[in-house]
Amino acid sequence: MIKKRSFVKVILLINIVALISGFFLFFYKNIDCTSLINDFFNKSTSINQSIILHNTILILLSFILSLSIFGIVFIYIALLLESLSIGFTLAMFIKYYKIKGLIFYLLFFLVFKFMFLFLFIYFLIMSTKFSSRFLTTIIKKNELGFIRYVKNHFIRFIIVLFLVLIYSVIIKYYSVVISLILLKIIQ
Repeated sequence: MIKKRSFVKVILLINIVALISGFFLFFYKNIDCTSLINDFFNKSTSINQSIILHNTILILLSFILSLSIFGIVFIYIALLLESLSIGFTLAMFIKYYKIKGLIFYLLFFLVFKFMFLFLFIYFLIMSTKFSSRFLTTIIKKNELGFIRYVKNHFIRFIIVLFLVLIYSVIIKYYSVVISLILLKIIQ
């Protein structure tokens, strides 16, 4: 079995590396992002509908992919891409708005992304444990313990999905107000 603490540390380390890679990728490519920033500000006050759909679809796909051993790889890729985009966007705001951009994006991240990312990482860890248990069951041919574990995995999925939906609905209804408050930091 995978040791939980060391596994969590590896997941967090990989995400930190992806975040730093996204950060340096922005400066390495030297991309003009003024249109991206304008789009970001225009869309940040109308995040409403897409955030619920995006978060729900990502959690549902993660659950479906977690039922296969090979699907876990795709969940890891999705998490790495999310971390890369966070690092890239952070670098973009630092380049154009200096310290105000850093403060803005850190607050934006805490409000709009942190809870979802936390739940996504939690579910990824549980899905990896599930796949590990699945492999153990196949090798030892112990179906009774595995059926109980499938039920527990499904219950975890329902709880994570419920929390993601609550979080997404809260963000949907308060995103405009929160975005306008955060935009005042840069102006």
